Amino acid sequence: MKKLFFLLTFFLLAACGSTSSIQDKEGKMTHTDLSSYDNVVVLDFSDATKKNNLPAFAGKNFADRIAASIKEKGVFKAVSREPIADKSIIVSGTITKYNEGNGALRLLIGFGAGSSYFDADVNLTDSLTKQELGKIVVDKQSWALGGIAASTQTVEGFMDGATKKIATELAEAKNLNADKHEPDQQ
Repeated sequence: MKKLFFLLTFFLLAACGSTSSIQDKEGKMTHTDLSSYDNVVVLDFSDATKKNNLPAFAGKNFADRIAASIKEKGVFKAVSREPIADKSIIVSGTITKYNEGNGALRLLIGFGAGSSYFDADVNLTDSLTKQELGKIVVDKQSWALGGIAASTQTVEGFMDGATKKIATELAEAKNLNADKHEPDQQ
């Protein structure tokens, strides 16, 4: 019974698409070392959709969710939504696809009808040198076959999943070489 509940929950929450790990400029996965950063600044995301029809609240909403997820990790000393003077990782970017779709169409028809989408390009930059530290690509869409699973997949859910992955990536990169920076205990 527990296995059935787990599988059902997994299919209800699963979405097609992904949120990448930290990549370099060429789009290759990289082991970015962020251990020298204690601060993160998350800026509002801009509209890069084809029709420039992003809801006014979406860029701020996504940035707020990213900042909250990073704070939950407790790895950085400061997570701010406003620029600060100290050396920081700037998290910024663009939302390239945003479509809430129609849950009823996804439930009743499927096969792509009423699909929801959320895509974004997340940039990580050094606040002082303006050097690109890496990027993360978010590419999410509802399950094309429809049904209950697809009908529950929303842009907000895609954002939440993406922000958790982004926060995890930053936390892992912050702690990547933590052993090298800690004094030996003898």
